[in-house]
Amino acid sequence: MFFFSLFKVVVSSLCMILGLLICFKFNVCGSEDGIFPPLKVTVTIINNLSGGKQLTVHCKDKKNDFGFKELQVGQNWSFIFPPWFTSLYFCSFAWSTGFHYFDIYVHNRDIYRCKHCIWEFPYVIIGKVNKNNNHGM
Repeated sequence: MFFFSLFKVVVSSLCMILGLLICFKFNVCGSEDGIFPPLKVTVTIINNLSGGKQLTVHCKDKKNDFGFKELQVGQNWSFIFPPWFTSLYFCSFAWSTGFHYFDIYVHNRDIYRCKHCIWEFPYVIIGKVNKNNNHGM
């Protein structure tokens, strides 16, 4: 009888572990505000520079280089990716009177902070878009 009870506990534990592995492997557990990370993250960059200044953006991670993007005032550019434990995206931003370089998405910093990370220039905002399309922290 002891072995039968032990067998049930082992099988039950293995099923739970298998379920969690499937959940993470196939991203079927992603949720917007839950304990699991989102299935995808969107980073949006918006040019709100004054005086009609063009914003040149260059974003990449260790495997992907998105190239240079030229954004006129009011234009935006986005990229989407599935977050991973080591996700790190960095961008340079150049305009006629300035240059900045940022780690625009760092997994440990941003995974639960934003599903849709929005960066506006000249003011930098990292946050998520809530249901009313307002920026939130």
